[in-house]
Amino acid sequence: YVSPRSVSCVSPASTDGVAVVLLAVANNGKDFGEGAEYLFSPSPVVSSIFPSSGPLVGGTKVQISGTGFANANSGGGVTCRFFNEAAGIMKHAKGIVISSELVECSTPSLDTDTDTALPVTVIVGNNEVEYNQQQSSNNKFAYFPDAKIGSISPLSGAVGGTTAVTISGSYF
Repeated sequence: YVSPRSVSCVSPASTDGVAVVLLAVANNGKDFGEGAEYLFSPSPVVSSIFPSSGPLVGGTKVQISGTGFANANSGGGVTCRFFNEAAGIMKHAKGIVISSELVECSTPSLDTDTDTALPVTVIVGNNEVEYNQQQSSNNKFAYFPDAKIGSISPLSGAVGGTTAVTISGSYF
């Protein structure tokens, strides 16, 4: 019991695997009211991410391959979580289910000042609440600082092309 308009409980394990069941509530433990459908869905597992890196400003569209991604009609939205506990990063992005084995997300921006790559773990949740996968080398994404040009040499070249140009700077 949470309030007159809300109760909270923990779902048991599904004995039927992936299944839709009727969820009902009773005030006295015997007389159940009208129920609603509840979906037991598989836990998503990420097997690969492409591309595996992008800029700190975010916006990189990543394709996440794996298994157990629920479709849009399964009762919850698919969400991608980008996190690095040691760096205090926990960001979420809405996902688009392409198939039960492919999700697309745009990376969220990171408000951090770093001059090195910042690795994060990416996991997918089918219901915007639960994220079950453990960290592995398959579900990593690296944020990189924006490239910065320090100098260009030479500063001009012939209209016809063929001038070798050297660009110096950082984060290339």
